Amino acid sequence: MLKQIMRYQIPGSTLLVKNTMDIKFLIILVILLLLQSCKSPTGPKIGNNPPGPGRRDYTWTVDTLEAIEGYMSLYYLWGAAANDLWAVGSAYRNADCIWHYNGVKWERTPASGLIDPCGIWGSGNNNIWMGSSDASFWHYDGLSWSRICQYKIQGYDYALTQRMDGIAPNEIYAVGFAQKENGEYKGIIMHYDGKNWEQVSIPDQIIILSNIYYNQQTDKYLISGFVNETGENIIYLFDRKTLKIINSCYNNCWLNKVKDKIYLNDGTQRIYRYDKTKFNLFKDFTGTNYGGRMWGRSEIDFFTDNRDGIGHYNGTNLVTVFKRFSNDWSIYESIVFENDFFSTWRNDTTISIHGKLR
Repeated sequence: MLKQIMRYQIPGSTLLVKNTMDIKFLIILVILLLLQSCKSPTGPKIGNNPPGPGRRDYTWTVDTLEAIEGYMSLYYLWGAAANDLWAVGSAYRNADCIWHYNGVKWERTPASGLIDPCGIWGSGNNNIWMGSSDASFWHYDGLSWSRICQYKIQGYDYALTQRMDGIAPNEIYAVGFAQKENGEYKGIIMHYDGKNWEQVSIPDQIIILSNIYYNQQTDKYLISGFVNETGENIIYLFDRKTLKIINSCYNNCWLNKVKDKIYLNDGTQRIYRYDKTKFNLFKDFTGTNYGGRMWGRSEIDFFTDNRDGIGHYNGTNLVTVFKRFSNDWSIYESIVFENDFFSTWRNDTTISIHGKLR
């Protein structure tokens, strides 16, 4: 089935002012404190302040997420915080499809019904959406998962969404594909307006839409997809109504997002950044162990999928900070918080790798 092929975030002071000299002293003191507080931090920071070069003093923890029986592939990660993280995907047993990390351990959080998760995104810890391969959407309200609706693509036998992104509880998009029994397929976009999930009207195209990211610079979305028969990857600009092709490549092309910027790995060791109208070369890691993709806090503090494990770029060099135990390991997904990095990998079982800054 096609879906099996693709499943591939000034100290307070109290001064008594007695005279003019005290006022002058107070003014000087305030100026000095403000100057001191404006110095850029040296460690990673998520926020409006420019971050410094990424640190590498992580403590690493490896957890094995055992399936009750059969296979389990946790393709997707989303989290509101480092102590509120979700990993979801396909599994032989329904109970193994949804996992939650509470800051201490991973636990199964099964839904009340059959589900095969496809994409996850939330606007907060009590408003999370997830797609399923049976063309349905599920919602988490902070207590439990509930199936909200099931959609039908006219003329097609089944459909699924693969990735989600949005900017508010009433603006969420999910991309995927619909397929007929004879194998014919087309790309689909679903939209949630705060009340209902509805299909976005776009021309029929032989494409499997696989990823979507909101681009703050243009107030539009970038969507990636691939043509199964040719291996061509196509990148679209989506203005909420129409799709416009802006790039294409072959091999394994990935869209990535670091903070508010979107990047493209074209299957080589080069990374391109989307700058308002086109992709421009950002980094060339030729000659390194760079294997593709990126997740990070800034352009001088991001992680990569290296050939020998998890890589990290600090603005100066790219090094492997966590080496995979064997060549059989393959990466699913990663996510970065202010002081934490999580990554799910597949060996004989699903493995969660957690890096925490000291």
